[in-house]
Amino acid sequence: MTEGRARWLIRESPQALDPLGGLSARILVWVACALIPLLGVLTSILSAREISYPVFSVLAIFVVAIACVYYIRATSPFRAPFTMRSHAVVCLLALLGVGLDALGQAQTNSLVRDDWAPVAIAALTVTFGAYRPPWEILVCALFTTAAVAMIVYAGAASYVANVPPAVFASLAAMPVLAAGLASAAISRSLVTDLRAWREREEAPGDLSVTAHEPGAVLESTVAHHRALAERGAVPFLQAIVDAEQITEEDAGRARELSSELRALMILDDEQRWVTRLVTGVDDPHRLSDGMDPDQRGCLRAIVTHVESSGDNAASSLSLSFAIDARGRARAKAATVCCTLAFDIRSARTTRVQLGPFVAIARAVFSDATIEFTGTRATIRLSFPASKAALRDNRTRRARVDRDDPDRDSPLRHASVDS
Repeated sequence: MTEGRARWLIRESPQALDPLGGLSARILVWVACALIPLLGVLTSILSAREISYPVFSVLAIFVVAIACVYYIRATSPFRAPFTMRSHAVVCLLALLGVGLDALGQAQTNSLVRDDWAPVAIAALTVTFGAYRPPWEILVCALFTTAAVAMIVYAGAASYVANVPPAVFASLAAMPVLAAGLASAAISRSLVTDLRAWREREEAPGDLSVTAHEPGAVLESTVAHHRALAERGAVPFLQAIVDAEQITEEDAGRARELSSELRALMILDDEQRWVTRLVTGVDDPHRLSDGMDPDQRGCLRAIVTHVESSGDNAASSLSLSFAIDARGRARAKAATVCCTLAFDIRSARTTRVQLGPFVAIARAVFSDATIEFTGTRATIRLSFPASKAALRDNRTRRARVDRDDPDRDSPLRHASVDS
């Protein structure tokens, strides 16, 4: 295994590579989280004779149910991605449920095979494979396996079978370890396959600019063509005026300059892609130029969906770009907030329909949120401001200060830390 491959196997998760895959896997999360509390209740009723402290048994079911509710909320597309912190919270709450269940059966638990809490952890662990990196799942599985084994081992005094306590500990802990290994294998397989697919897609004629600042290559190309046109067109036209005639050489040179000007017009139009996306875009400082290809594609998909959804969404659609002062303060760098607003009829229906788009947006943007106010929905997408946009902002601010020193420019504080 190469060093690069080992690095992305460690760092990347299936959800980061395929946000929609995490959304599909949420069905399994719902099923597991619905069945686990039910399993706890039924098992506790059937083995009631082994429960010596009912309060702890009830608390165990309650805590595990909280872990399931938290897991469902944490895997929501509007809270994506499912983070390491959320993973740890679910595991620790489930482990607390195992401990409480053991306390509820203290001195009366004659058999381990009918304990439901370790099975609950195993069921939850299986579903982690679609969300977290394989190494993290494996570490968590080893930790929970050891914790479950120690909890079961501590209650060995009440077991009726004449076998070493380690046997009971392994009987309860092995399903957790097996589920963890299976989940880690699923995660590794997903990451490997998704990475291989991406590499195949990007290999032939890769024109992405991800290795550079977003928009840097395009801006550099535009500047190059503009410089050629300015250096060549003006002297050429002046020479024709002075000579008062056109030669064959002039005709060839005119064709070259025409090609340069045509390329310049096409590239400049590409820079203003956002104006073709929505009519009346509020982006006077061209902050949208700082979006990378993935972010542009995501925004296009959201706008296309909104426009095709009917109602009055298309006619009420507004798109604006502005420096986000709050995001800048948190990230210690200039952040652009892209705000997309449109009218809706039902917030519930719109929320369900936009779930997959928001999940993808949270993977490619620094942040993505959606708010509903009455009959209007607002989507906010955040991304780092490009250096070129900040340079333009500084130039514009200096011009404003020179023309009107008392005027407070909205971009005055945007590029201080750039």
